Amino acid sequence: MRPVLANNPVNSSAMSIIDTLYDLDDNDSDLLCAMANAEVRQYRNYRWLSLEGSLIQSVLDLDQPQRLINPVNIYMLLALTHTGNVNNVLNLGMGGAVFERFFSGVYPRAQVHSVENDEAVVHLAREYFAVDPTWPVYLQSAERFVSASDAYYDLILCDIFSGETQPQCLYADDFHANCRQRLTPTGIMVFNLVPEHEQDLLHLLLPLRRAFEFTTLLEIPGHQNVLVFASPVIFDPITDRVRFESITDLLDLPATATADLFRPLPPVERPA
Repeated sequence: MRPVLANNPVNSSAMSIIDTLYDLDDNDSDLLCAMANAEVRQYRNYRWLSLEGSLIQSVLDLDQPQRLINPVNIYMLLALTHTGNVNNVLNLGMGGAVFERFFSGVYPRAQVHSVENDEAVVHLAREYFAVDPTWPVYLQSAERFVSASDAYYDLILCDIFSGETQPQCLYADDFHANCRQRLTPTGIMVFNLVPEHEQDLLHLLLPLRRAFEFTTLLEIPGHQNVLVFASPVIFDPITDRVRFESITDLLDLPATATADLFRPLPPVERPA
């Protein structure tokens, strides 16, 4: 499904690029690779990965590989307003390696663990999306990784929506409980959700809120995507105003308009 991009006041530069790519006819861009469920295309200095249809999963600016272009990726990294100390990062759903390039260029000391369950996508990331061929990737599902891992992370990014399919693990208590176990005591996790309707969103949120002490919603302007920031401790992005403005500046987002997007959710009764 294509996001609705009109009348979005936030990060108009990124929106404009994505809008341009969606508006291109196939003849206007170069097809670099086509597989059963994925294709890679390029227009000028922009290269993108589409999975299972026309939805753009990730975009690479060949002139600035670490640059964030997809608004979903940009807003997910507002989790950085939670902590200035990001040493260990877990990326569930590597895709086109947007976060890998970002942290390599902007936070080079951060240790990033990448998880991707589609071997073809890993191949495309290494071949076409400026990922070091030796970059280690855990080739398994997100739920399998978090259930078996004993590592702890300051930041976990979960974007495992593939094509037009939302994996069933996002509705499961065990998955969210295992994710919660992988966070450091002050860590934060962000989920990218694409609910079909309001009832679907409620079904997605219930197991998540049972697993995490504090959750905050952010609806991405002009998109169906809903982000959930989840943590063992209160997530108040503007507690440290200097850090908040530094991160929004890094992400090319206006601080005041962005602060207004966060919606803290009340706690729910959690299993003992």
